[in-house]
Amino acid sequence: MTLLLSILLLSSAPDSLGVVERSEMRQTSLVQMADKTPSAALLSHFDSFTSAEASADGHSERKPLLREEGDGHIEGRLDIATLVRTDSLSTVSGNVKYSNGIRRGVLWNSSSDYRLIYPYAVADSVGGDLRNELYSFTGGYAFRRGLWYFGLSGSYRALHEWRETDPRPRNIVSDLTASASAGKRVGGGYIIDFSASYRRYSQSNDVEFYNPRGANSSVFHLTGLGSHYARFAGTNSSTTYTRYAGNGAGFAVNLLPVSPKGWYASLVYDMLDIIHYLPSQNESPYQESVSRKVSLKGERIAGSWKAGAYAKAGFRSGLEYVLDNGSAGLLQTLMRFAMFSAVDYEAGLDAALLAGGWRFDANAAFKGFQAQHNYPGRLLQTSGIKASAGATRTFRSRLWFISAQLGAKAYVPFGAEMILPEQYTMPALMDHYETRLQRLQTMVFGADAGLHAERQVTRGMSAFVSAGIYYDSIQSAIYRITIGLNFL
Repeated sequence: MTLLLSILLLSSAPDSLGVVERSEMRQTSLVQMADKTPSAALLSHFDSFTSAEASADGHSERKPLLREEGDGHIEGRLDIATLVRTDSLSTVSGNVKYSNGIRRGVLWNSSSDYRLIYPYAVADSVGGDLRNELYSFTGGYAFRRGLWYFGLSGSYRALHEWRETDPRPRNIVSDLTASASAGKRVGGGYIIDFSASYRRYSQSNDVEFYNPRGANSSVFHLTGLGSHYARFAGTNSSTTYTRYAGNGAGFAVNLLPVSPKGWYASLVYDMLDIIHYLPSQNESPYQESVSRKVSLKGERIAGSWKAGAYAKAGFRSGLEYVLDNGSAGLLQTLMRFAMFSAVDYEAGLDAALLAGGWRFDANAAFKGFQAQHNYPGRLLQTSGIKASAGATRTFRSRLWFISAQLGAKAYVPFGAEMILPEQYTMPALMDHYETRLQRLQTMVFGADAGLHAERQVTRGMSAFVSAGIYYDSIQSAIYRITIGLNFL
């Protein structure tokens, strides 16, 4: 916190542009890729700026795609973010976030970070609301020496989730990432930037039952697409307490112009391996997920417009361990099998245009997903096209900056297929996946609107309020309202 206070004091130094003008530049800029690595923060075309805001947001879904993440949430957040140019050769950045909320209607998942640990979640058949509390810290430093650019950054996320009625999961997540990057200016006014990162992840997951009349559900150790590790199902405390431990790394290469205009390109590769343990069974590993992600993006910014293309894919494999009967007092790993695999992919086009106080954005993409479990054979696959378009109108006077936004989104499925063997699938899980299949086969059309109003209080400070809402054809709603202060 001392570092953040120091950054806030530095950020109060006077600069050439007023706070309202600088806020408008950040919201209307076409440049989005110049701060993707620590050293590239030096190429950010924004001056020093600090924002402190409080917000309330939430959503509700009548047909949620992933009931494992709930059918709605409500959350309060506090955010402080800053970028400080300490001199012409260095920058310091930081972000602090706190949130407290409730995820509603969570079903078939008692773990946190479902998309990260999938398919190896711990689950119960009763479900309910999950309360959560999140702390997040990020900091970075970048500097230049001649033609070289260097940067260091780190982030830490701590999450606590729990339920106050049976079954009562209590999850604690620790997620640490450290990154370093170096770039060199080359001919033609461009910089080639290389970055590497290391990630350390852990989660403890403890499900308890307090009702004196006994447990109202069993605890299941899911293995994907409606299957579960039957040996460890039940309510015995030796199998209702588990933990996840993961290690990951990332690598990226970026091409960035020194000026705001020009070609931007990035190639990013990330990997993360997470092992699931039974601490009460001599820390025996029994499940492991191996994830790999790759993305490629290129775009051209030319004054008042930009256009780009991107492609990304994620690959996940799941390993199940075969353990002995523990006759020697310890569970021993006999062998492990690759039983689960999944791939998701997306390729699309982006475009944006600035004209006379207006900004227009458009996106179109093809995306798909396929997952399968080897034995007994299970399959889920889907694909479709998504598209979005939006228009933003901005107004600025000497003291005011106002922006209003309208947008539309659509998803058109090409189809979805699911194969689950009924004789090896619990009826409740079969119903759960049949509901998901229906959702994957549904066309969705939605609209969103937003408003931001900001007034300068002093030359170095402004106050703002913003609100946004989204609603679609399957009765999903998202809303957010934010109040805050911006500082130079």
